[in-house]
Amino acid sequence: MDGKVVVKPLILTSSMLVCIWFSAHSLAASDEKGKEHISLAQALNIQDDRLTILKAFSSANRVVKHPKLTMAMFNQFKPKPNYILSGQYKAAILLDKPFYFHPDKIKIGIASEVKTLGAEIMLVDTKKSEILLRKPMKNEYLQIDTDPSWPENIRVVANLQFKNGFDVIKTDVTFALPVARLSSEKEPFVSEDHILIPLKLESEKKGLFRFKGFLFNESGIPIISLSETQLIDQGTNNVAMKVSKELIESAREKFRHFDVQNQTLTIHNLAVEQVCQHTGKVLAQGQSEKAVINLNSL
Repeated sequence: MDGKVVVKPLILTSSMLVCIWFSAHSLAASDEKGKEHISLAQALNIQDDRLTILKAFSSANRVVKHPKLTMAMFNQFKPKPNYILSGQYKAAILLDKPFYFHPDKIKIGIASEVKTLGAEIMLVDTKKSEILLRKPMKNEYLQIDTDPSWPENIRVVANLQFKNGFDVIKTDVTFALPVARLSSEKEPFVSEDHILIPLKLESEKKGLFRFKGFLFNESGIPIISLSETQLIDQGTNNVAMKVSKELIESAREKFRHFDVQNQTLTIHNLAVEQVCQHTGKVLAQGQSEKAVINLNSL
């Protein structure tokens, strides 16, 4: 050792070059996103101290790939037939949806290939195997009030009586207390090259929330999946979803063969969820009180 410091030349690998390019590209892109969010914030009169927060998150709107599949996906219950009476017949529990919020009511029916003489419905805590509720089914449908103390995972069990014996069928549902409620009080409007959809969010907690929905074309076909992520305070929040006119025209062109121009652009299947700021994992579900938003004035 002679005390001299040897300076080795820096050799840039391909992965390092990619990282350098990505960093430069991200800085340029964030600049553009910042400008976009500032115009959105100004249109909604969002306070200046929230602009830096808005810059961190952007819309994730996408043209729908399979519209028919999308229409069948949103909280639609699919009956699961169970074999009964030693496999001779099939029967199934019928529900209006698979996911319930308090204070929703659960509407339960029975479909069977052989006539039932009676039925008793039980709701069971899936994890603890505890019976939450037991009721006889006297009519074609049984309607049950939800209870805020119920767990997330619930099994619906039907004890069926037939002429030739008894059998049991079951299905599972999900239950939750909404962490937030989403509603719409103001009309959508145009801001530069975007359509903005103002929403009101009543939240039990503060955190990062994602708002989702589907834009349907004039023929009632979902053409764009909408997603907006924002930091939210506890209490009342004024938020917005937005979609560019260019994306709408692109989606319209793609699904032109569906378009009969007999309706108006609408937004359906609105949903809200709280997500982890680090992983994006869904932490809790919220409930939308608005079924449809019309864009007929734009």
